[in-house]
Amino acid sequence: MNHIRTRYPRSQSRRWCSTISSFLSLMALCHIYELYICALPSQAEIKEEDRLSAFVKLMDYETAIGPRIRISKFDALKLESYLHYRLPDSDIGFVPTTLICPPGGDRPLQFMEPISKDYPPGTWTLQADSLQEVITIQFVVARIQVLLHSETGEYNSLYMGYGERNDDLPFMILD
Repeated sequence: MNHIRTRYPRSQSRRWCSTISSFLSLMALCHIYELYICALPSQAEIKEEDRLSAFVKLMDYETAIGPRIRISKFDALKLESYLHYRLPDSDIGFVPTTLICPPGGDRPLQFMEPISKDYPPGTWTLQADSLQEVITIQFVVARIQVLLHSETGEYNSLYMGYGERNDDLPFMILD
């Protein structure tokens, strides 16, 4: 049997590998959430507090973010200025992902993932008030908001909802 192998430019194949591995990491997290819920016998009913506890743990892992450092008003308007406050997916994930630290970079200072690299693109939105003093970052997967006061460096997160994922996400991030 003959196999046809298509050659792609190296940068394009790296980008595809990165996209696929990010997607698989996201799917692995969703799978962990489902395993936690589905580990109970099929005859047993899932208590609402168990379902909500699993949802909170998953969303806390996904949305533990903050600014890189105390940032200026100009930098506060860029998603690249915000990082996940967790171990990188490449350290705990099931699939090796691309390195966060560029070659020649300082890994102890650049080990956290920026939220701009999350998959799928568009899961984080950023808005500013008219004076650009309060920045609102929204995680559209679960409608969680992170508020940042750009001049002070203080930030909070807020969730108001029923503990459900946003099933309309594919339609919200279409270009």
